[in-house]
Amino acid sequence: MKSIGKRILFAAVTCLLLLSTGVAAQEDDSELVRDTTTVKDVYVKDEQTFWVVANGENGKGKIFYKNEESDSWVEQKTAAKALHAIDCAPDNFCVAVGDDGVILKTTDGSTWTSWPSKITTDLHDVAIVDDEDGVVVAVGEKGMVLRSSSKGSGWKKSSFGAKKKLTSVAFANASSGWIGGDDGLLLKTTTAGVKWKAQKTKTDKNINGIYPTSAAVVWIAGESGMVKKSADGGKTWSVVDSGTSETLLTIDFPENAFGVVGGKNGLL
Repeated sequence: MKSIGKRILFAAVTCLLLLSTGVAAQEDDSELVRDTTTVKDVYVKDEQTFWVVANGENGKGKIFYKNEESDSWVEQKTAAKALHAIDCAPDNFCVAVGDDGVILKTTDGSTWTSWPSKITTDLHDVAIVDDEDGVVVAVGEKGMVLRSSSKGSGWKKSSFGAKKKLTSVAFANASSGWIGGDDGLLLKTTTAGVKWKAQKTKTDKNINGIYPTSAAVVWIAGESGMVKKSADGGKTWSVVDSGTSETLLTIDFPENAFGVVGGKNGLL
């Protein structure tokens, strides 16, 4: 689950930046990006284990892996389409999503296979909701919300009426989660993604990042340096001064009392 794992999203950047508690980027990290123009997402399992999704100049997505036994980055998979996000569970069950409804999965952390979605809509983010059962939610263009109830099952569409671009999804636990999208759209579920209901955020800024530290405390970040916090599960929101007017792409809390926001032009 990305909401409780050490996972940091960086979109539209041209170099790799790995962040985790007590870990700095290593000198050979540059090897990863020799033929890669954009690193889209990073999942950090622990201080030594990483998965990265990136896109080459040819528009094809790639999945890289590195652990304490690896001297360099290992390319695990090349996709026919661009990839945008990845999420993993503690048992190395991972899911990556991208353009034209492309979804890839691995159950052992190394062998990736296609997970047909039967859609052609671009997908922007994915969250593993329940580590044990393998419940997964993916979101994308035109209000697309997909849900799978187990690691081996098919995908079902969830509808909430709006057709806006959805950019981020995160869960606080196995039932409560949020989806963020354009024009301040925020959706909440308390049914593990089966049903979604809109919440008022009092902003028209695009929401690019969501991070719940619990079922009650939720943070969102987006356009024009927008950062907001809710302490009641999204019912009310307070503005948090981010100190910038740049577009923010992600928000993360490696530790409950320490938060990080990342944005365009290398903003951190």
